[in-house]
Amino acid sequence: FCTSSLLWHGGKSGGISRWFDKSVQLVVTENGKAGLLGEHSMMDGMPMVRFVDHLTKVDYAAAQKLAPLPEGGLGIVAPSPVSHIFSGDCIDALHSTPAVTAAIDRAKAAFDGLISSQELEALTFHGYGAAWMK
Repeated sequence: FCTSSLLWHGGKSGGISRWFDKSVQLVVTENGKAGLLGEHSMMDGMPMVRFVDHLTKVDYAAAQKLAPLPEGGLGIVAPSPVSHIFSGDCIDALHSTPAVTAAIDRAKAAFDGLISSQELEALTFHGYGAAWMK
């Protein structure tokens, strides 16, 4: 579930390095695990299926030729945390006044509280199928 949490929300304090207002995000970890986040109302259904189909059929096949998997595969590796994309003057400007710093701290705490209140569970259900739906 580590990768699922990373893709879902970035983990605690991960909101500062994520762009939740973007239509499509590709998230790739150091160990090669990757995921795609699509904003529901703009990137619904078939365009995303076609995009992912292209990525997995063309780019993955080409990557396999360039860097074949080692014997035994990659194994399970916990994803690395999302790195901060802002530094230096940009961060200093964000903390220009105590009020701004306090607002940022409140937003971080609210984000972390929301993440802590969520649970993720995987369920494989085989009760339906093409025949049942018809």
